[in-house]
Parts: sequence; structure tokens; C-alpha cells
Amino acid sequence: MSTGKLESNRSLSLGSTRSTNAQATAAMFSTDTSRFFEPCAATATSFLFSHGSTILCLQRDTLALERRFQRHTEEVLLISVDNLSEQGAGRLVVSYDSGQSAIVWDVLTGDEIARFVSYEHIRVAAWMRNGNVAFGNSQGNVILFEPSTSEHISARTIFDPITAIAPAADCRTYAIGYMNGSILIAALQPSFTILHTLMTTRAPSPIVTLAWHGSSSRQKSDMLATQTLDGDLRVWSIAKSTAAEDTARIVRVLNKSDGIFEPGPNWLAWSKNGRILQFSEGQTSIWDVRTKHVSYEPVSTPEVVSGLAIHGPSATLFVIGPSNNILQYNLNPPTLVANVQHPPVITPPSPPVSIEEQKESVQAPVPAAAAAAAAAAPPQPLEPAPHESVGEIGPLSSFQKNNANEVGSVASLHQISQEMDRHEEKRQERSGASPVSSTNRSRAASVSSQSSGGRRHMASSISSKSTTRSSNDGTLMSLGSSFHSSRDSLSTGNSSPVSSRSRPRGSRLRQEVMRSPDEPAKK
Repeated sequence: MSTGKLESNRSLSLGSTRSTNAQATAAMFSTDTSRFFEPCAATATSFLFSHGSTILCLQRDTLALERRFQRHTEEVLLISVDNLSEQGAGRLVVSYDSGQSAIVWDVLTGDEIARFVSYEHIRVAAWMRNGNVAFGNSQGNVILFEPSTSEHISARTIFDPITAIAPAADCRTYAIGYMNGSILIAALQPSFTILHTLMTTRAPSPIVTLAWHGSSSRQKSDMLATQTLDGDLRVWSIAKSTAAEDTARIVRVLNKSDGIFEPGPNWLAWSKNGRILQFSEGQTSIWDVRTKHVSYEPVSTPEVVSGLAIHGPSATLFVIGPSNNILQYNLNPPTLVANVQHPPVITPPSPPVSIEEQKESVQAPVPAAAAAAAAAAPPQPLEPAPHESVGEIGPLSSFQKNNANEVGSVASLHQISQEMDRHEEKRQERSGASPVSSTNRSRAASVSSQSSGGRRHMASSISSKSTTRSSNDGTLMSLGSSFHSSRDSLSTGNSSPVSSRSRPRGSRLRQEVMRSPDEPAKK
């Protein structure tokens, strides 16, 4: 696509009496005028609006949430729905985020169709009847994007931010509004050519909305509604021919008063039966422009409005009110249909986790029910692991290895001590030796009672086994002497806080019973 130079045409669109005021207005409203409202759009079956980088799709009439579109990584700035082309048929949506990425996706399935990344900030987007998308950026360029092939072409217009764009039904003519208040009717192919320049006697104000009214091919002109930032609403008759005698003319001026309006949120859209829906000065009105004497009818919308969208053929209005309330209206006559709140879902940031909290989560105590169930289970025969030394106590070692995260439970220690006593008594009875004395049992009980000081005390006594294990690994004793010495060392090692840190590990005699040399061998 070739681009034409517009030095000769700029003077035509910007008269000498308007140049100074246009520069002052552009400096005053250098921010994005579209940010007065939240991005939203409507189809015949759905209403779409954004929460940050997420787009919510609501069902018409019930306003129930159907799906969330979460392919954007930055805040969504623009949403536009294809209600014109046969390919889109109310299904295709284009959304643009602050990361300068535009995504075309299917509203019924949520599938991504195409993606476009721009070099300059895009301010407006509009669908065309042929299924393409027209973007207007901050450098005054119009970008035509084809979703089916992901190809695009760019046309340079005047060097001023584009604030509104409306492709005509023939897909060759475009109404373009600028920050300086200019409105151009132009063709982009084969080169940029200005067909009409819309001028008024009012002071220039940024253009916020341009909207064509549908007409038949037999008509010689089309109707174009324009809305400025200061609330000036006009309807123009634009001749389809480019002859010099066929000029654009104003057919309606829709102002409620002749006073000067303050710049602020303003919006318009065509509705059913040739009526115009306007939001200006905090009020929503329906203008009937079919008659010579124009009249309007108010719509009872909330005082605070942060977004508006309309599906013109069905005369259905959607409004984003305060506290994220979504309201739906039927406009023939104006009636509230539904009012549902959809607050944003914001995941709170996770707090930082300190080292102490990580240790506590690892060494969390076992619940009482789980400890009781583990103690009630019958003891399983233990086989010595290849890396275990002879001086380790089998049941206690297994408990320490498998339950390192469960120390600190007094009930668990007491039950384990009792299990160990019963285990030793059975082995002693089978070998013919005397059972464990009651003194040793009381000592074992004192181990569990004195170990209730907390998980740190128990953990330190467990970790100290490796430092004192060598003192008991080198000696093999008879059944009586070795057993009593190990039981005494276990009980004594936990009788005082000082000695609990260096408690020696018992021998493996609880697991493998050794016979005395004097004891006759059994035949």
C-alpha cells in the first residue's frame, strides 16, 4: 500500500483560525480520552468487559458468567466486537492491552484466532464489513489487520493522534477523528485521499465517537453521528460521490442547552429505528432524529457510570455501574432488565516465608488421632539395613528415621516405650531369661514424661545419637548385662537436660538376641 503526502491537505482541514486553538486543546487533552470508560462491548448474546488483564463474558438477560478470557498479560484497554461481517457474526472479538498486543478470539469458545503486536500505541479499533480490523494509533496511522491471514497494511494520515475511527459499509471510505478536533472522510487505497472535511464554528475539541448509520446502496448519502469531548453531538449527511458540489452538511445538532459544556465522559451509539443513544454530563438519553422536531427520552442509569455498550439491532444497553454492578436495559421503552454485581477476583500476594516458619512446617507434630492409630498397630519385624551399625536400636532407629517430622508428641513417646517393653519381654521369655524389672519400666516411663519439653529437646537427643554411637558399638555382652546396661543408659540419658543432648544409642540386642558363652547351645 502506498501512502500519500498530506502537506497540501492539512491546511484544508486545519484552517488558520483554528490552528492556535487546536494546539491548545491537544495539549490540554494529551491523555487518552477513552480511559473515561472501562473497555466493554456487546453482542446479541453476550456482554464483555475487562478486569485488569482478564475479560469476562456474561450471558445476556441473566448476566451470568460464561467464561473468562485470560490470554492477555497486561491491562486490557480496548474491546471491540464484530457485529457486521458474515464471518464474525457476533463471535469474533478483538482486545488490546497496554503491552501493545491485540488478540482476535472467538467469544463462544475462547480460542485465540490471531495476534497482532504494534510498534506504536493503539487508541481505537473498529471492525469492518469484510471481516478486517481497522486500528488507529497515536502517530496518526491507520492499520488494517486481516485476522484470517494475520497480515496487515499501514496508511499514514495527518500527524495527530487518532481518537475515533469508523469504516463505512463499502470498506473503502473511513471517518477519522483526531485529537485536534478534525474529522476527515478519507480513502486509504491506493493512497491516502481526503474526500470531505467536517468543519464547524465551535472551538475544536477532541473527537471521542464516530458512528455510521446503516443505509441502502441506492441512497446518495450516508448518515454520520459525531461526538466531541465537550459534549457536542451532531448528525452529518455525507455524500457518497466525490464531486465538488456534493459536500458534507449538518442535518441535526443534538444539544440539550446552548451553554458551554465542560469536557468529560461522552459517548454515543446508534440504536434501533434510527435513534441515537448518548451519555453526556452524567445523563443517558435517547434521541429520536427521524422527525424534524428532535426530542429525547431519559434513561435511568446510575449516577456513576464507568462503561457503556449497546447492541443496536436488539436495542439492548449494558452499563457498568458503581461497585462493579452490571445493568442491562431494554430501550423500547427504557426498562431495567437485570442488575448483577461481578467484583474483580484479585489473588492476594503470598507473604514471605521465613526460615523459622519453614522449619516449623517440616517439624509439625503428629495429630493425636494419627499417633494413637500408629501406636495401636502391631509391631512389625525389622530387618537391619546394610548401613546400620551393630549398636543401633532397631525399633527406635526406625521410628526416628520414618518419623523425623513427628517428634514432640508425648503420647506417641509413651506408647512407643510401652511397645518396646512388651517386645523385650516376649524375647526374654522365649530365651528363658528373666523379664524386665519394674524399675527399668519406670525409668522408661520417665523418659517419655521428661521428654515433653518440646520438639527441640527431643530433636536434639535424636541428633546426638551419631556422636555417641561409637562408645557402645564395640562391646558384645550377655543377655542380662547388655540389656540392663542399654536400658539404664537410655533412661539415664534422658533424666537430665544436659545428658539428653549426648544420649548414647543402644545396641541391636533388642532386635538380635545374643547368647552368653556359658549358656549351653540348644539342640
